[in-house]
Amino acid sequence: MLDNWRKHLFSDTEGDFEQGGEINQRTASRNNTVTIILVSALLLAAFGLYKYTRPTAPSQQESHQEPVEFGVIIEQDFVEK
Repeated sequence: MLDNWRKHLFSDTEGDFEQGGEINQRTASRNNTVTIILVSALLLAAFGLYKYTRPTAPSQQESHQEPVEFGVIIEQDFVEK
């Protein structure tokens, strides 16, 4: 199936010498179509990879916490000998 599709897509158009301009137009149109499809697929894949590798956005919720009070760190009985 893919082989038939490839043969159809990439086969050269045959014709007489008088039809050269028309054949060139069809070939250029085919080449442009294939190029646009491939570039679009590559851009889509690159964008998908970019979005996949980005870290998740931090949540916008801010939690208001009271500052922790540690009190006296060194107590009086610690310094007494």
